Amino acid sequence: MEFIPILLGVVLAGYFVGSRLRAHKDKMHWLSPLISIIVVVLLLVLGFRLGSNEEVFSKLGTIGIKAFILAAGGVTGSVLFVFIIRKIVGIDNRGDRVSDSSKNHAEEKPDGREDAQNADETAEGGGSFRMTVKTLVSLAVGMLAGFFMTKDYSPVEDAAESFVGVSGTVLLVILCVLLFFVGVEIGLEGTVVKKFKMVGWRIFLFPVGVIAGTLVVMLIMSMFIDYSVTETLAVGSGFGWFSLAPVLIAEYSAEVSALSLLYCVMRDVLGFIFVPVIAKKIGYVEAIAPPGASAMDVSLPIVERATNADIAVYSFVSGVIVSLMVPVLVPLFIAM
Repeated sequence: MEFIPILLGVVLAGYFVGSRLRAHKDKMHWLSPLISIIVVVLLLVLGFRLGSNEEVFSKLGTIGIKAFILAAGGVTGSVLFVFIIRKIVGIDNRGDRVSDSSKNHAEEKPDGREDAQNADETAEGGGSFRMTVKTLVSLAVGMLAGFFMTKDYSPVEDAAESFVGVSGTVLLVILCVLLFFVGVEIGLEGTVVKKFKMVGWRIFLFPVGVIAGTLVVMLIMSMFIDYSVTETLAVGSGFGWFSLAPVLIAEYSAEVSALSLLYCVMRDVLGFIFVPVIAKKIGYVEAIAPPGASAMDVSLPIVERATNADIAVYSFVSGVIVSLMVPVLVPLFIAM
């Protein structure tokens, strides 16, 4: 929670720099590949951190399946509710008002260049698949490295354990660097203010959809798993914040806390994997739903890569609001 102002400040600083470099946008081709490289590094470090957590792996055989089902359900419910809200408030699949989208898209692709548009869509599909594979491979490599390098038989165990101790700080530093460059990219686009004015207050409805969709699914799924309604709702209310939600539940129950940890980890991983697919197949706005709380930080660059710089604003706003609700909803449900 205390990092929210820092992350916001970093993004705004990047946006300021990017807005000043807008006249030199044609010389900034190196920015997008650089962001992609930093994303891979971030995922490797995050994977290493998760892989070194023995609790995650030790519980996979007992409650891992339940955690996966809850995570998949939470992601599905969030995407569905955001989709419904987007339709109700009149936002198209690229985040524009329906009344304005035809004009905007005509301006972006003049002279009716349908062939070029189809080619772009084909390229987006291939890019989404490559991004999903790259994300999955980066996380898997990081987790395997973290798992094996911190074991007793590893010759680099001491160094690996030392890295685990500082990995949280390393992760934050990499994240800040990454968000700065994402802010620069948003500033270079120069359309975020226009998009924000176009959508207006509606942007705040999407995190409501993320929260409501998750809780409704948790309520339904509590009928089919060996946990009470309030326990299931408390787990779902973690929204992927694996460093906070399990801690809030720990004093209530070690088992439910472990379930919460695995649920949050799996929701983050599912978000990393499916954001590009959802952006391509369903809509850009819906891509902010799977990550939940991490839509404002770790998952923000992935959402921005899969959609565009404008949707990054949706993602950040949603992530902040959802994150603010975690320390409210989790204790509330646990106390019921």
